Amino acid sequence: MASSEHQVSSVPPPPPGPAPPPPPPLAPGGSVNSGSNAKGVVWKKPSDGVPPEEINDRLLADIRAGVSLKPTKTKDRSSAVIRRKGNFK
Repeated sequence: MASSEHQVSSVPPPPPGPAPPPPPPLAPGGSVNSGSNAKGVVWKKPSDGVPPEEINDRLLADIRAGVSLKPTKTKDRSSAVIRRKGNFK
């Protein structure tokens, strides 16, 4: 067992990767894009980069797998809940 412990300790750690780039400096209030990006980074919706055909294929696959897009039968009808048919009793 001592030989296996020696092998583990003899492996050097991986070299550190390149340092991440520094964040851009904050511009004063009179910058060029102060109005368009006032709240920070604008995140894209997950569907922005996915073609519509892929979305349709995924939706049809979910429907075939038993996902229901109808709201559940509860008193709260404020939001639709996706549930599988196997969860209904």
